[in-house]
Amino acid sequence: MAVNIVIAGAGDMGFHLAEQLYYESKNIILIDLDKDVLDNIGSRLDVLTIEGDSASIEILKKANIHNAELMLAVTTSEKTNICTAVLAKQLGAKKVIARVRNHDYLYEENKIYFENLGIDSIISPSMLCSKEISRLMKRSSFSDVIEFEGGRLSVVGITLDRYSPLINRKLSDTRTDPIFKEIRIIAIVRDQRTIIPRGDTFIRNNDHVFLFPIINLSIQ
Repeated sequence: MAVNIVIAGAGDMGFHLAEQLYYESKNIILIDLDKDVLDNIGSRLDVLTIEGDSASIEILKKANIHNAELMLAVTTSEKTNICTAVLAKQLGAKKVIARVRNHDYLYEENKIYFENLGIDSIISPSMLCSKEISRLMKRSSFSDVIEFEGGRLSVVGITLDRYSPLINRKLSDTRTDPIFKEIRIIAIVRDQRTIIPRGDTFIRNNDHVFLFPIINLSIQ
């Protein structure tokens, strides 16, 4: 049976997630307020798009949220993401993950408040360079591995040296390179600053990059 996943937010993070999960043969429903952005993604990926506010009960029902194995609320609005995740869980989504910006939310002792709301996990681009992430990491051959959904959704991080074939290349160039067909770069930490990369972003020596490994992604 196909896995149904609803993604709220069609920005950089939402697109990367949709692209990744689409190639894993998941049924993707993408919600966003911007019709042009949705049309652009819809022309590139065979996903269902819904124009509207993901924090709307009507829109979530239109997305058949009650059949969703996973809801990823990753818009640029923290309040929208939290509201979307709470409503999605109440309406029947099996697992919900919300993107947040407030660093205080990421502390271990504050997790209980989100769990009480029905939110299974919270993620944030800013947490990728924080000390608190160590509580979520497992050490491996990569410098760090961040796992969600019991390890079924993972992000790996590694610091690039000058010998890496990624150095001094635009992100858009790597997407067409067979060597990198099984990874997606979703964040770069450079000089203690977290960057959500675009196609024209150049990768530099000593960048700490966070990747979605397509071959390891399995939400079943």
